Amino acid sequence: MPNFNGCVIARRYELVQQLGRGGFGVVYQAIDHGVAIDSDEQYVAVKIMQKAGRNEADLAALKQEVILHGIATTCSDGVVQLIDAFEDDAYCYIILELCRGGDLYDHITKNTYQGNDELLRRAFISLVDAVQAIHDAKIAHRDLKPANVLSNEDGSELYLADFGMATTEPVISEFGHGTSHFMSLECIGELTAQQPYDPYLSDIWAMGVILFAMITRTNPWSKATIKDDDFCEFLMDPDYLFFAHPISSGAHAIIREMLQPDPTQRISLRNLRQAILSLDTFFRQMCQFEYVVHEHERITIPPPAINPMLATPKSEFKSTNKAPEIDILDAASGPAARVAQNCSAGSAVDISSTTTSQLGCHDPDCSSCSSSRASSGASDAENVGTPEGIIPTMAINTGAVMMAGTHHKVVRGDHGLQNVPFVPAQVAMAQYGVPQAQYFPIFVPAYPVYYVNPNAYPYH
Repeated sequence: MPNFNGCVIARRYELVQQLGRGGFGVVYQAIDHGVAIDSDEQYVAVKIMQKAGRNEADLAALKQEVILHGIATTCSDGVVQLIDAFEDDAYCYIILELCRGGDLYDHITKNTYQGNDELLRRAFISLVDAVQAIHDAKIAHRDLKPANVLSNEDGSELYLADFGMATTEPVISEFGHGTSHFMSLECIGELTAQQPYDPYLSDIWAMGVILFAMITRTNPWSKATIKDDDFCEFLMDPDYLFFAHPISSGAHAIIREMLQPDPTQRISLRNLRQAILSLDTFFRQMCQFEYVVHEHERITIPPPAINPMLATPKSEFKSTNKAPEIDILDAASGPAARVAQNCSAGSAVDISSTTTSQLGCHDPDCSSCSSSRASSGASDAENVGTPEGIIPTMAINTGAVMMAGTHHKVVRGDHGLQNVPFVPAQVAMAQYGVPQAQYFPIFVPAYPVYYVNPNAYPYH
């Protein structure tokens, strides 16, 4: 599509900045010269969709999107307002309310809701109310995801957008349409033999995935099929999400009701609203999330053998609270990423700067997990050293390359640990009886490295 910057549409809307682009369309910020200057309504969003290359069914779907979005606009303030719509020979134009806060995806990736129960509650309730309103108007959205939910600037109010897949049908037989991470298993159809399904109940499933993402900054799985390891874990153990992610027991109970494999057993939107309002917290602190090693489970692991040729002579060793930086190579990312090892207070080597925020523990007074630390008995005042003054620098770097090269994923086997974030090697061995060789642990002796959560939130 051409560059429309500076163009004036319908002698009224001056396009000034591109906001987004898709395969058949583009969205611009525009000045509405039909309203007073400095008015709150002076700026609008203009969605331009190309007609060329689309068949009759596609063009009919465009018209239905405009009609259903217009109906939804009259139902709730939680829907992005449709101001106008028109077409010419080449393009369709939809004039929309401009939401300056971006979309929900932006707020999730910026940690807007982390540790802020009331902000998250207010935002999600606004989403529930908007979906309830369109459902009451007999409209199912069918493509609920963070990129299709816009917000105000502080993220406290959410607004439904993009009604391109919306329907008024009570039962549909279209499968595999939408974004894989948010599609219900009946929408995918693999586990239901593609039986016709209720799109309104499918919307509730998508909202469950959205709520999970707002709490954890991760998606629970890539696609709700038996080929997805995380989804299989969920089917086998409904408590899997609770033990694998830092969500509160109350939030987990709500999400389980939203993600019921049987659509008829999912929580209603009205009951969902009440459950969210009654919930004390969405988050579980890291100190509650980590597995506690009991005294009878403790085992002694001898320090790894160090090749004398790789060791630093004792005379050259200087004890310090700050271990040297290491280069962690990731074949997927190209250049090396330099990460400082903070070994104070017996901490684990900090492989990723995002892991603490993913877990959501920000309590500086937390005695068991402050600053991503693993309690090992050392204090801030103590110097971190190694047996006989030897620093296994090359061994650390080799282990780091092995970890990053496999994208920080736990080795899969029959031991029951799959994508479990932040499990120390000693705990894994004690709890699951897994040989040390299966875990590629990296040691500054007595300081185990924690595995990085592989599900960092990258998805729209």
